[in-house]
Amino acid sequence: MIYRYYSTQRPFGPGTYPRQDGTECYINFFGGKIFCEEINREAWGFIEYREPITSEAAAEYELTAVGEKDSKVLEGTDSSGRTVAFVVEN
Repeated sequence: MIYRYYSTQRPFGPGTYPRQDGTECYINFFGGKIFCEEINREAWGFIEYREPITSEAAAEYELTAVGEKDSKVLEGTDSSGRTVAFVVEN
């Protein structure tokens, strides 16, 4: 399993997410802030960890936790042509 956290306040960069002894396994930067169906709001991207981060760390870095996931996030467009991120189950 992986643990996914969305960055809703800023794009990812140095110091914008907690380092956790190399458990970061994937960072996805969107081309800009887009609507993400998984959290029902806009985000700059998401980061996935092999182990969960603490709720305090998520709050400190203003990350929105999704929890355990075994799915992929893809970018596409909705019926109005807006760029969105949507979840595809594995």
